[in-house]
Amino acid sequence: MTSDELLRYFAWICRIAAALFLAALLLSGRASAAPEASVAAASATGADAEAREVYASTCVSCHGPGGRGDGLAAAGLPAKPASFSDPAWQKRISDQEIDRAIVGGGAAVNKSPLMPPNPALAQKPQVVAALRTMIRSFGR
Repeated sequence: MTSDELLRYFAWICRIAAALFLAALLLSGRASAAPEASVAAASATGADAEAREVYASTCVSCHGPGGRGDGLAAAGLPAKPASFSDPAWQKRISDQEIDRAIVGGGAAVNKSPLMPPNPALAQKPQVVAALRTMIRSFGR
């Protein structure tokens, strides 16, 4: 890998990190400004609550709060993230592929290697199932 390639790669990583930081700041402000969201989160099961936390901390920056692939970091990515609200995408993707993407990241399903893996979730199938349910709900 040449130094120019390394520099470009590092620049992409910095853009994504900055977008993730901004998304976290925005989400922390939204959480305190939306009491109905905190009521809904309080009534969720442990797996549902953890799934929402994982989505908010890992997925929302690229896939967006509504799952439309319009998160803050999406603009800086070489490939647009999937829109979970797209009915064609929902029909095309299997539950198993969603689960593999959640645990193994984009590289595990031949998508962008910039999509981070969540290997700790391999031991938490209830959380993976709750995330999958959340992703499927964006298509309704």
